[in-house]
Amino acid sequence: MEDQDRAARRARVRLVAIGGLALALLVGGGVLLTNAVSGQGASAAPSGERRSSTPHPTPSASSRGKMTPAKAKPMHLLKPESGKDGFSVGFPRTGPGAVSAAVYYLEESPFLDDVRTRQQLSAVTSRGSSAYIDKQVSEVRKVREAAGLAPSGGVPGGLTFTTNVNAIRATPLVNRRLVQVWLNYDRYATKPDGTPANEPIKDETTDLLLIWEDGDWKITDEPRYRKLRTFPASYDPDSPISWQSGWWQVAHVA
Repeated sequence: MEDQDRAARRARVRLVAIGGLALALLVGGGVLLTNAVSGQGASAAPSGERRSSTPHPTPSASSRGKMTPAKAKPMHLLKPESGKDGFSVGFPRTGPGAVSAAVYYLEESPFLDDVRTRQQLSAVTSRGSSAYIDKQVSEVRKVREAAGLAPSGGVPGGLTFTTNVNAIRATPLVNRRLVQVWLNYDRYATKPDGTPANEPIKDETTDLLLIWEDGDWKITDEPRYRKLRTFPASYDPDSPISWQSGWWQVAHVA
């Protein structure tokens, strides 16, 4: 068990540095969106909880400055329609569909497992970003080596990593075919007996650039899209600035 803790601590050092490693596609933020991608033109607002696509009214200009992500009801996310290679796919071409895809892709990212990382990214990466898959698999292998593990293989010592997304910030781009989604998340490691393996990694932030392709949202890493990146204010659940910047909490409901 001490070896498991030691491996987890070594992995954690690189985990903090790389953040959303398996899916750390660097894109930016923008205004929060709901159905803007689908062309319905609805603005995002403080209402909802996980697994629904219903848009909500926008708060007035006077109330917006006093609102914070923690005061707003959490956002609904949509369930995937299907799976591919064990990962969730099949999200609709709507704002909530793109956001839901980003959350699922990150939460299901197989941290420290290079084989599973390739499987996942092969299922959710766009045709124009095939080199991104090799790049991310290479990063996973570097983390494994830094943690004293073999370059390729599964999660060491029966450890289980769990990623929980706390909040998102998203905006549509390029004729609503492209959506950038920022995600604030925590990551936990658990031993085989169910006890924590080490201190959780909390308040990490990464972002995904998703493009509508072949009937689903796919990760893209193309330079022509990466140059559109913008950056939000830092996420703070109690900050009016975070709310104004577009951060919206998501609820983890079974």
